[in-house]
Amino acid sequence: MKNIDEIFSYSIAYAIVNRSEDPEARSVTECQNRHDWTKWKDTIKAELNSHNKRKVFGPIVLTPEAVRSVGYK
Repeated sequence: MKNIDEIFSYSIAYAIVNRSEDPEARSVTECQNRHDWTKWKDTIKAELNSHNKRKVFGPIVLTPEAVRSVGYK
């Protein structure tokens, strides 16, 4: 029975990974190329407005050239 479960799990995972249209876009460019772009656009605007209203982002501060930001390689 274990082999059947493993084969079934693999087939489901394979089907999800190889779908022609990913349910979640990974970039704005991917969103723009989808048939439901207007819904994505409205959602992005609403999310950004929410961040602005709650002051999630502070002012932009330019760092000196010699300073590397966190995660920069």
